[in-house]
Parts: sequence; C-alpha cells; structure tokens
Amino acid sequence: MVAATQAMAENGRGERFLSQRATAWVAAATAAAPVASSMLDLSADEIARAAAPHIVEATIAALDRSETHYTDRTGIAPLRAAVAVRFGTLDDIAYEPKGEILICGGGREALFVATQMLIEPGDEVLVAEPAAAAYAEGVRLAGGVPIPVPTRAEDRFALKAETVRALITPRTRALLFGSPAVPSGGVTTGADLEALAELARVHNLLVVWDETYREWAFGGAEQANLAALPGMRERTVIVGSFSARYAMAGWRAGYVVGPASLVRPVTLMKQALTICSPAPSQWAALAALDGPQGAAAATVREVAARRGAACRALGALGLACPGDGSPFLWFDVRGLGSDGRGFVAAAADGAALLLRAGEEYGDPGAGWVRLTLNAPADQLTAAIERLAPVVERLCDRRGQGGGY
Repeated sequence: MVAATQAMAENGRGERFLSQRATAWVAAATAAAPVASSMLDLSADEIARAAAPHIVEATIAALDRSETHYTDRTGIAPLRAAVAVRFGTLDDIAYEPKGEILICGGGREALFVATQMLIEPGDEVLVAEPAAAAYAEGVRLAGGVPIPVPTRAEDRFALKAETVRALITPRTRALLFGSPAVPSGGVTTGADLEALAELARVHNLLVVWDETYREWAFGGAEQANLAALPGMRERTVIVGSFSARYAMAGWRAGYVVGPASLVRPVTLMKQALTICSPAPSQWAALAALDGPQGAAAATVREVAARRGAACRALGALGLACPGDGSPFLWFDVRGLGSDGRGFVAAAADGAALLLRAGEEYGDPGAGWVRLTLNAPADQLTAAIERLAPVVERLCDRRGQGGGY
C-alpha cells in the first residue's frame, strides 16, 4: 500500500487526481463518527425522498422484459427523443436525438466525459466557484488549467460577466458553471446570462452549463438556457441529471446535449469508459420524463417552503443565506469569527446537527456552511434554533479574541 501510494505520488497526474483525492476521501471516512439517533443530518448530497411509483414500475417492467443488455451506445432512442422534447418545450431549441444527445451514467459522468474531450492540454477553463471539486479536477485530468472565477454574496452568487472578462487570456478555451449553482444557490439569468453570451461569442469560448438544478430556482426568475441566446447553440454543451429532479440518484442517469460537432467526441469517450448507460436506468429515466410530473413539482414546492422557513430561522441568528436556488442553503459564518469547519464541528457538538463546511468547495467557500433542506420546515426551524447557543458561544469567543 505504501509503495503504491509512493508510485502515484511520483506521477503528477496520478498524484493530483487519484492520490490526493483518495487520501482525502479515506481521511474523511476514517474521521466520520457514526451518526447518533439524536443527530439531524443536513449534510447529505440529495433530498431524502422516494422516486415516484411509475418510475419504479418502469424499472421493474424493464427487468421483466430482460432489458439488461447493451443498448445503443448513445442511449435508447425513446429516451434521447424525450430529452430532445424537454429542451424543445422549455427553450424552443431543436436538438437531434441522434447525434446531439448522449445518455450518461448520471450528471457526474456527463460532466467528466465532456471535460475530457472538449479540453486540450494547456487550455484554460474558467470555473465558477464555489463549486464541487469535480469541476476543477475534471479540467486538470484533461490537462487543462482551471481558472477559478469567484462569485460573490453581494451578487447573490450570480456569475458576473465583468468577473469573467477580467480572467480571459489568449489560452482561455471554455467557461464551466452551474446555475442554479451548488453549493451557493447562485442563479445566473437575464442580463447576466446575455452578457456571458456576448463574452463567449467575442472570445470564441465554449460553454459547459450544468443544468442539474434548473427547476430549483426560487428567486423569482426562471432559469433560462444560455444555448437559446443568439450564436450560443453551436458553442454550448449542457450536462444534466435525473437524480435531484426525480429522486433517481441511485439509478445513475444523466445526459450531455449540444451540437453534433461537440457531442461526437464526448460520445467516443463515454463509449470507451462504460460502453453504454445501464439499460434499466434508461427506461426508468424515460418514464420520469414522459410520465406524471406531479411528484417532482410537489417536491420543488415543498423545498421552497422549507427554504423560506430555514432562511427566516437563520436570519434570526444573524446568519445570511443570499443564494436563490438549489435544494441547499449556503450561509455565512465569517461574522462569528469562525471558518466553515469550525462552525460545522460546533454545530455537531452543541446542536446535534450535521452540516457541510464551505472549505470543501474551494477558496471562496471559506467561512461558509452548506445545509441540505432535507427535513420538513418545522424540523428545520427547530434544528436551526438549536444553533442559538453555538452562535452565542462563537460570538463570545470572537469578542475574547479566540475562535472555535
């Protein structure tokens, strides 16, 4: 084991993507204590809910039909057609099911294969932050150079064109961002999206947009599609997932959508990596898109209510959460004299509440905390109220010149 670790450390790419990340994962798993029954876990990466019955039934039916073999390498034709209908309905953009849509094993694989085939060694990729480590790591593994683009609380974490413009160089190849963004909840739309499109056209940039949380925009404006703006369809690749929208995280179903010239090389990478996505999951995803949408819509409404209650409770403690989207809240603890990790430890010890530290999401996450809206509104409110003594202690220690 030691020899293997040393061997990876001698390889720059292996050290970066495998050794460092594996070390971090092992350390986190080792440090994690069993969750006591009194603890409320608001650190999860998904909302705990069951998939709609018709999705489960479609999975069972697919198994009964022996849909357990390789499918078309790009995904079953009905599912690709249904994804095309989605974008035609939402954005009035026509995508060809054959050649412009690729079915993947979840949004994470979609993001991975897109970055590996669209980024060349030495390319600079502007990556909106805070963001999951997979964004920048995928760029690095492709040989590219991720350039962090900070988003700010005063902008409600929307991605601003002036910030992007200042970081563009002759080596800039692409812009990579999610909207609504995780963990910040930033929603980039309207004039901000139009300004980004103008930058992309002027500087001949590719854009990779993660639309996984598109339906979870709560700030009053619907999340628009960058590809629908003039001159953007031919330079925009969209990655998405069924996980959050339809409670299908375990099915691992996602997609890449874009012009054939960009999707074609991504498809080759997907085929080399996993041949095709799991057949039963594809039939389940088809049922999700073509079937009743009531359960998904009800979840978004419920999470919106939870979000309102949690924001009010955090606000009563003087903790701001300025984002406008996603099933997560991103709140600021810098005023308490604490970093994110310190606050998370204090919340576990003093309030029996499990949260995620902002430092996991890059430098802009320092001093922030992520909360998953993973409980009914009354439970969230009661749990956040338990943080009052924690906040008070941190404030006292800050006044005394200390920290947690």
